[in-house]
Amino acid sequence: EEGETRFPADRGSDPAAAPTRDSAPAAVAQGWAASHVALLAELAADPLDPRLESLGPFFGFAGASPPGGRPGSAPADPRSPSPAVTTLQELAGCGWRAFLGKLLRLGNLPASEDEIPELPSFLVGTVVHAVLEEMASPALCAVRTLAGAEGSDGAEVVWPEETQLAGAIARATRVTLTAEGFDPDLFALPIELAAAETLEVVRRLDWPTGRRHLLGIEVDGTARFVLPAGPRTVGFRADRVERAAAGLLLTDYKTGNSVVSEAVKASTRQGHLAKSLAQGRWLQLPAYARAQVTQPAEGRLLFLKSDLEDDRREARFSAPAEGSAADVADRQLWQTLFAAWESGAFLPRLLAADLQSPYEGCAYCDVRVACLQGDSGARLRLERWVRARRSRPPALMPEPADAPEPAEQVAWRLFQLRESPSRDSDAEGA
Repeated sequence: EEGETRFPADRGSDPAAAPTRDSAPAAVAQGWAASHVALLAELAADPLDPRLESLGPFFGFAGASPPGGRPGSAPADPRSPSPAVTTLQELAGCGWRAFLGKLLRLGNLPASEDEIPELPSFLVGTVVHAVLEEMASPALCAVRTLAGAEGSDGAEVVWPEETQLAGAIARATRVTLTAEGFDPDLFALPIELAAAETLEVVRRLDWPTGRRHLLGIEVDGTARFVLPAGPRTVGFRADRVERAAAGLLLTDYKTGNSVVSEAVKASTRQGHLAKSLAQGRWLQLPAYARAQVTQPAEGRLLFLKSDLEDDRREARFSAPAEGSAADVADRQLWQTLFAAWESGAFLPRLLAADLQSPYEGCAYCDVRVACLQGDSGARLRLERWVRARRSRPPALMPEPADAPEPAEQVAWRLFQLRESPSRDSDAEGA
């Protein structure tokens, strides 16, 4: 469909004039044959051909929502009109990975009989979250929505004794490994040790007195963004909700190795956070800050990796003042992400900003076997497309009354999110 619409056999013809099901059989056959020839020509296209100014249909263009409709309005459309914030964050990184992993729910190929299975990195995080949830009372665990947490009195959560904690870790590890298809008797020990080390960081920073009053644990909420294209919402889950001086504090525990910044200066870390947010990273923070609640909310990430100084583990974010430069930049980011989501522009980010090296996420991508990354012709074509776009004057963000933005223009704005160097290449300074 996408190829027939955007790349008809005669590039000067009108796609709307293509034969339909109601056309004469000969016309239908001729139309399908022309479309097939066009697709075959696309597959054999020379990526250095100067006439190829577009990417072609095989660069993640999955199709837009029906006219006047929203994602998910068509029966076969798996997109939600209110996607999870983690899905849009994945989209900011690599659209194709988001499409395959978040929408089609594809995963890595299982290890063969001759391979030793590798434990997924998320197992420790799953165990840690399960133990923290077990610490809470049944009444607190029953609060599953942010609205319910905001309206509740909450409850105190007491940190367990050492033997109780060890038992909770062992139980959670066994359940998690079994659910993922691993033998607990073979793989439990390294997971238990890593989970215990991670939970010690949580205890030291968030339960220093052994008690903490919480409103909710593992609660679901939504954030609302007023964008030029109209209001949009995203869904999220917060590991912990509690009252703070200015309103609500929503915390998410991060058990992976990535952090916002390891810089010594707080001002440098704040600068790294601002750059990361502009690139579509750590989007739970602005989502938490714009949560649909009746009082101000603040987002908080706590990084639990072992080799990190305690004063560099936390990142916080509050919604910027309306109309400020930060507010405008934030809304433009979400406008880009929703435009890509709704237009079906799931661009595979094959190249880094320098157009020489592969995108950083390709090294650990679970769905790379279903990607164009190994196709040198596709990488050349993407490189040529990016260079051509960079040479043009910047395009303005479309107004709401304008016609829908072309999918390739949306894909270009998506690619531009990671055009600037990452914080890792910045010097921290004195």
